[in-house]
Amino acid sequence: MYNFDFYNPTHIVFGKDRLGELDTLVPKDAKVLITYGGGSAVRSGLIDRI
Repeated sequence: MYNFDFYNPTHIVFGKDRLGELDTLVPKDAKVLITYGGGSAVRSGLIDRI
């Protein structure tokens, strides 16, 4: 096994009506990871709005 260090700072935003906060939290050129399940985020159009 290789020796390594792993550092993963995360900021999780979760909850109803939180989408409006993202423009103040995430720089425009940032890379983000969006996780979702069940497809409701896609069906509701939320992913397109992000």
